[in-house]
Amino acid sequence: MHKVLAIPGDGIGDEILSATIQAVGALTDRVEFIMGDAGIEYFKDTGRTMSAEALEALPECEAVLVGAFATPHTVKGYRNPEDDIVRSIDGMANVRRIKRVAPNIGHGDVDCYIVSNRPGSNMVTETEDMDGITRSTRMQYSQVHAACGVAATIAERTGRNRVSCVLGGRTSPLTDERYTEIFRKEMDGKGLELSETTMVQVMQWIADARTDFDIAVVSDLHAFLLAKGLSATVGGTYLMGVMTPGHNGALFRASHGHCPHLEGLNCANPTGLMMAAVMMLRHIGLPNEAVILNAAISSAYEQGYIPRDLGGTTGTYDFAAQVAHYFEDPI
Repeated sequence: MHKVLAIPGDGIGDEILSATIQAVGALTDRVEFIMGDAGIEYFKDTGRTMSAEALEALPECEAVLVGAFATPHTVKGYRNPEDDIVRSIDGMANVRRIKRVAPNIGHGDVDCYIVSNRPGSNMVTETEDMDGITRSTRMQYSQVHAACGVAATIAERTGRNRVSCVLGGRTSPLTDERYTEIFRKEMDGKGLELSETTMVQVMQWIADARTDFDIAVVSDLHAFLLAKGLSATVGGTYLMGVMTPGHNGALFRASHGHCPHLEGLNCANPTGLMMAAVMMLRHIGLPNEAVILNAAISSAYEQGYIPRDLGGTTGTYDFAAQVAHYFEDPI
């Protein structure tokens, strides 16, 4: 039995997590979900960002599956629980998988991984004087090494060969130089087709709905923008899952935020978190189940069960029910 800590979080987190658990539960009985509380609403009620039960279960679980966390900057004493989870698992990098979930969604043939040094490893400070604000960023070399190591592991496990270091360009020449040095040091000798490119070049590829890499290694400062652009070619960020692998477990979540304006309306698209669950199943040693869940999600779209954010009429739980139905009668 594989134990997974499941935390609804805030906003639509409860709905998309429930939908994902419904789908995974219908697929296999080899995953035990242990529920925990965390997030801004829990903090407002208790003064703590995460429940004692969640903290106790965290070391015992192979993975953490999170609905969504709010990130308010005006609530005194609150910090995003994701930071505590990443520290607990000793997270190494963020991994985003970008691909079309079905032929009738998105356009182009983008299918790649984006690997970035974990959030917080690029530390940003701001100072203000009478004439403006000075913004400075510190990049930790150890986290760049870790991100490159994760990218190499993905290449080995997936058979992907083209790995590119995506650089900021003229805005950060020293950062780009060091990033490239570490990238080459970590990747050389692994039989991979290596390259360096810039954000500007990738944006030109996005216009053509293509990429010239299978795996991109990029600074966290640029990863969000890169993922946002590439995800537009496959249908949007609501379709993208994110994994943060660590030495003591792994965190899985959807790419989008907690979307409070959609809370309780049964219209949130759970696909991003379901795709994160696909990565989770593969990570905990259930690769066949991962393939089947991915096929079920694709089948739901191909049969016309399109969530509302993509122009359809399918609600959150109806989509989950259709995915679960696939396991009873696969097409």
